Amino acid sequence: MASWKVVHAVGRTLASILERRRPAIGLDYEVQMATPVAFETLARRLTRPTITLFLYQVVENAESRNAPQREMPDGALARQPLALELCYLVTPWSALRTDSPSREIEQAAIRDETSLLGIVLQTFDEHAEVRHTDLWSDPADRPVWHPDDTMQLSMDTLAIEDLYRIWDASELPYRLSLTYRARVIGIDAAEAAPPIRVGDAELIAGEG
Repeated sequence: MASWKVVHAVGRTLASILERRRPAIGLDYEVQMATPVAFETLARRLTRPTITLFLYQVVENAESRNAPQREMPDGALARQPLALELCYLVTPWSALRTDSPSREIEQAAIRDETSLLGIVLQTFDEHAEVRHTDLWSDPADRPVWHPDDTMQLSMDTLAIEDLYRIWDASELPYRLSLTYRARVIGIDAAEAAPPIRVGDAELIAGEG
């Protein structure tokens, strides 16, 4: 069961998984967590190819929503962990300016961005089950994850209308992107209900 810092930690986990792939690929690229506010800057001022991770939605896992309370070792009752699904828009960006491009620049930009898409697809498919050792946590801070925690990562399908809505908000033309859903075990409750204590007990013997 993770702490409340898990939302940030999931994004950093995805970024670190992609960053670790660079030496094997031989392609220099950067990975950033970003929002549509930063998209315009990314489109105009990049110095090297970039992959952005935009957390566009957080939902509760429907299967665990009505799970019963669990009893702790001291008898206290606690809610089940809040199981989350984090939805990411993953977008490749070429460092080449394509606002007034020559055909050669346009083709080079397409090559960069489709190459980045392929890297994302292959890397995330290989990490469909993210092991605990791959989960990011700040070494200078208290642990975010429980020792038994893992994360599931799957490719998602977002309606094209919803994709266009995201790009409309950034006032940029639509860019080909991927959507992924990260499922985590959940945020553990900060407090547990006090243990149930037995009050008066009465023993009634029945007639034999």
